[in-house]
Amino acid sequence: MCSGAFDLGALVSPITSSTVGYTNSVIASCGSTFTTTAPESFYSIEVPNGYTLTIGLTASSYDSAHTLAYGTCGTLTEVICRDTEVINEVWTNTTGSTQTAYWIQDGWSSGSGTFTLAWELTPPPVVVASFDPTFICGQDGGDSVVITGSNFTGATSVQFNGIEVASFTIDSDTQITAVVPAGDTAGVITVAAEPSSNGSASSVDALIVNAFPVVNPITGAATALCMPNTLVLSSTSPGGTWSSSNEAVATVVGGTVTGVSEGAVTISYSVTDNGCTTVVTYDVDIYEPVVINSFTPSQTVVTGSDATFSVDATGSGLTYQWFATDGLDTFTLNDSFTILGDETYSGSTSSTLVIGSVPFDLGTFTFYCEVTGTSPCSPETTTPNSILSVGDTGIATDPADVTLCDGGSTTFTVVRSGEELEEDIEYRWEYDADGLENWISVVDGDLDGMTIADAETSVLSVSTITLVHNGYRFRAIVTGNANAATSNSATLTVNEGVSIATQPASALVCRIDTSANFSVTAAGDVTGIQWQSSPNGVDSWTNVDTGASLTVAVSASSPVGVTYYRAVVSGNAPCLPLNSDVVTLTIQQPTIEVTPSSATYCLPGDAVSLTASEPLLILGHLLQV
Repeated sequence: MCSGAFDLGALVSPITSSTVGYTNSVIASCGSTFTTTAPESFYSIEVPNGYTLTIGLTASSYDSAHTLAYGTCGTLTEVICRDTEVINEVWTNTTGSTQTAYWIQDGWSSGSGTFTLAWELTPPPVVVASFDPTFICGQDGGDSVVITGSNFTGATSVQFNGIEVASFTIDSDTQITAVVPAGDTAGVITVAAEPSSNGSASSVDALIVNAFPVVNPITGAATALCMPNTLVLSSTSPGGTWSSSNEAVATVVGGTVTGVSEGAVTISYSVTDNGCTTVVTYDVDIYEPVVINSFTPSQTVVTGSDATFSVDATGSGLTYQWFATDGLDTFTLNDSFTILGDETYSGSTSSTLVIGSVPFDLGTFTFYCEVTGTSPCSPETTTPNSILSVGDTGIATDPADVTLCDGGSTTFTVVRSGEELEEDIEYRWEYDADGLENWISVVDGDLDGMTIADAETSVLSVSTITLVHNGYRFRAIVTGNANAATSNSATLTVNEGVSIATQPASALVCRIDTSANFSVTAAGDVTGIQWQSSPNGVDSWTNVDTGASLTVAVSASSPVGVTYYRAVVSGNAPCLPLNSDVVTLTIQQPTIEVTPSSATYCLPGDAVSLTASEPLLILGHLLQV
């Protein structure tokens, strides 16, 4: 049977053999045309999917017949059964998997004899069906092209218009991914594979190689931009689009670059032609402008002490240089330089200048700082010049800012320096109501609803302060025998206090499943309301809940008696919290008296009379005997 078939894969075609001595074990499907008692010999060969088997007799000494089939013993699928001696049978395996093919050498009637059997397995051809993309840009190589077709498993070579690719990957028997070689020109794609019936195959269509468009470089007036200025870039090549590598740093519209934040950005100009894009770039540095936020407008110091001037600025790459001028000459300061010979300088190239051991004659000078950023940002100068007042009277301690609650009172205190006697010192206070440096002298009495006292002393008293006075500023002017010194200003911040518009009310309930509700209405700058309970209404207060209302659950198991409650309303410091009225929650158990309390009744006999109090309606609940 077929299980004992000779393996042609282990033999060399052709072979000469004989059926003499074999037995008859099968009946051929085409045996109706002849008597099938002749002996058979069986041959097998493995046919991979896609391969073509050509097999047949080249010579026969007897009247023979044959059958070609494939599959497994017992379930063979017949390809051909023929009563012809010398003929080739051709079968291509299209089953999708490797099959075992069987050649059954049979004979006419009971005849047997010798024969010569030849066979050949032909692999499928290489087929290049298509590729994607259908075009590439330029001849630099490096692009990936996906080739589809068949019989790629044994691929040994891939060429683009005769040039071997840099590399390729066999994705499957039907797909190859190849890297385009440098120098490639338009032409067909060829794949060589072993084994194959044709060795190699080429695509019908040619891979198109388009040239990159020529784009002229970007030109501009500068490579740096200081915000909020803009930079105009251009290219003489038409039809392109502009883009920014980081729009959080800079944007570009029509070639105009606008800075957004400090940093480096690459501006690109792209031109696309025939699907190929050329990009030219232009690097731009974006810088923050120099902005002076504040500086020390003046300093009043005692002779021989130190004076400090500071500037607060923002910008990119800031550097500082301080100058001094007497109105005629201007001096560039440095830390090893002295104008009058007695003073010292430190921080001449920083944001803070310290003048040490200030002599009296330096009081005729003013000072300013030039703040320089990264080019092309322009430098900025503190304006007007800072004034230095030198004398024996100075400000040792400036009045401090005060924050209080409306309706409160406070004091502002200035501490002077100098050697003069206190009786030789004159104090004067000024106020600014709108923050616009509109300073007006303060006198005792009414000031916009506030009450002022001690306006000619070092301690200014202010009372009856309300919300309308929020933001008022006060400063002191201290005048000695030789000079006057003005303190820095102190700001009055007024916070709105809290009040209670509607107080909570006490509640009386029966000891049943119900609830008692308390509420409070608060006014002012309220930050929170805390409810508390107490067993006696005096102390031992415990937090129970928050919010404008409080709900207390009552049940049949709640204890009978009185519990005290209050709401604590809080505001912004330093405004103190405010307690509401103390209210009570009374839980009671009603009683009913029955008289007499007991009686004896005989049956039969006179009726017994019992008297009870009338039905009670307590808090909406009807109680009866």
